[in-house]
Amino acid sequence: MNFPHWGKLEIIQESLAVLAGYGFVFYLICQDMDQLIGIYGEHQTITANTHIQIVFAPMVQRSIQYISKMAGQTTAIKEQVTTSGKRMGPFNTQVSTTFQEVSRPLMTEDEVMRMPKAKVVDDKMLEGGTMLVFVAGTPAIYGKQMPYFLDPVLLARTQVPAPEKAKPPKEERADLDSQQNTCGGVLDVEPQNTSAPEA
Repeated sequence: MNFPHWGKLEIIQESLAVLAGYGFVFYLICQDMDQLIGIYGEHQTITANTHIQIVFAPMVQRSIQYISKMAGQTTAIKEQVTTSGKRMGPFNTQVSTTFQEVSRPLMTEDEVMRMPKAKVVDDKMLEGGTMLVFVAGTPAIYGKQMPYFLDPVLLARTQVPAPEKAKPPKEERADLDSQQNTCGGVLDVEPQNTSAPEA
């Protein structure tokens, strides 16, 4: 079930980063950014406290803008050719070419919107679609979705029969009296004389 369908879970939003330090792992699924923002508001901190984000081909404009910004910027080389001379002359007297580095989004909103989707026929997926993986501290990863049922190795693993229910191990208590004393007499206690002194 999608995460926003549970309604606003304030305890999750407030404790997401803290619980991760105790080994808790959350796998949250949302259809788009509008769905998440509609529940938690514009200043939600769910996405800020996630270490890994996986996105597929979006359809909502807010999600498209979010993915394009998440991908970051890159540097492109722009070539510019300048000619000079008589306009109607047979030859140009001077031609100069300059190259300039310009900044552009790694994936523009149009490129995000045109990400290939999964091929589905009669509710059956025949081929996985494109996805982007964002891991904190690393560049964006452009990959292809690989459902387990389309991979022969993963599919074979799902068909392995479940093991039989094992019996709980029998509890055995150690017999400390039969164990050899290896402390070299350090723990040996001499018997004390408890009789009353003679008058």
